[in-house]
Amino acid sequence: MLVKGDHSFAGALLSADELVKKYGIPKQFFRRNRDGSAMWEPWASPLFSDQGLFRTRETDKEGRQILVTPLAGGAGMSLVERYVGTDTPAAVGGSVLPRFIDLPRDFIYAGLMLQPSGTLTVAGGTTNGVPTDENPMEFIERVVVEGTGGGSALQIKNNRARMFYRAHHLLQGKEPNAVPITSAAIAAGTPWSFMLFVWFALNGAQVPPEIAVQSVLDPSEYGKLTLEIDYGVTTDFIVGGDRTVTIPSAQVDIYALQPINVNVTKNRPYRYIETLFLQDSVSALATERRLSNPIPVGRPIRYILEETRNETGSLKQPVDDTIGTTKIFISQTLLGRWNTFRAIADRNRLDNRVIDAVNPAGLDALSSRDNPTIGYYIWDFAKGGRLDGVLDASRFPSRGVPIDFLQDILTASARQLYVSLGYLVPGGPR
Repeated sequence: MLVKGDHSFAGALLSADELVKKYGIPKQFFRRNRDGSAMWEPWASPLFSDQGLFRTRETDKEGRQILVTPLAGGAGMSLVERYVGTDTPAAVGGSVLPRFIDLPRDFIYAGLMLQPSGTLTVAGGTTNGVPTDENPMEFIERVVVEGTGGGSALQIKNNRARMFYRAHHLLQGKEPNAVPITSAAIAAGTPWSFMLFVWFALNGAQVPPEIAVQSVLDPSEYGKLTLEIDYGVTTDFIVGGDRTVTIPSAQVDIYALQPINVNVTKNRPYRYIETLFLQDSVSALATERRLSNPIPVGRPIRYILEETRNETGSLKQPVDDTIGTTKIFISQTLLGRWNTFRAIADRNRLDNRVIDAVNPAGLDALSSRDNPTIGYYIWDFAKGGRLDGVLDASRFPSRGVPIDFLQDILTASARQLYVSLGYLVPGGPR
């Protein structure tokens, strides 16, 4: 935040009227929300200097034009990894274990960086099992961030760790570090770990900082900010076989990603919600099959992330053999059609320069070549990091407009579909 006298510039977190009156930003460079707040769209604007500074209509005492920086400095958010604490449960692996951690509320969050780690022991028996494809991410069953009190309550994040992990990979382009269990043979104290990023600032390889900063989390809006981590079971690492598998130790190091160059104004930031929408099952060939529940409307949708898995028996295997043609309709209007998953995967690979996943390497050689993350497909409506393309379903409920997500199912084998949504809740005056 750069301050010139009593003038400060806070990008999209100013109201629409302030953007127009105080800084002379033409209305075509932002979208006004119904609550009076504005989502600013500054790209390709002649109002910026070559250094990315905004040209105001005001001058200093020497008659020079005053230039100000956008929120977060224009070049990016200055993020520091602020250690919050380490959660160490006494015993894990027998059943799903939820743990609750109070997060500090005295600074702004751009995101959370979690580092689950621990050891795995395999002993006894005669027959080895099989390591799961998505261990160790499979072990964290759920990550939830919830704000309560303070006149408002909101579940900001609620998803499986592997979905957060893949959303970061597909939107940022690079897979976070992971040290999986690769052998199911007898061994004592084999270490495992992975990095998990949970973003409040709008994430993406092409998202500019003045857009990303619009959805930072201001915890002062809530009386309490809680992180829930659900630890899983031993079969999240190894399935099958008759050996005894135990998890002698497990912990999660928690870091807050704090943007030290961001100040929140009198208008609330947008809320960037990510949630596991549904789990579905298919076991027959189908044409234009709908999800068991329609995609909810009423909010701008940033992305739809789908995972297809083979969970027959005790398997937990991502596969690319399930979906064919995918169509998205808004009422009777065809928003998009993709004839194969390859069209979806390759387009996103090029957009975000996605590096192929190391974990899992994949059980199908064709899959590892055709899709950087086997079994995962993302429809990112914020193309090029811009919010122009976000699927704004805010007014759909009042007009009775549905979103239909239709897919051809190409296999008669039992498959599971997991669908996650990332959407925006507009801010507004506090």
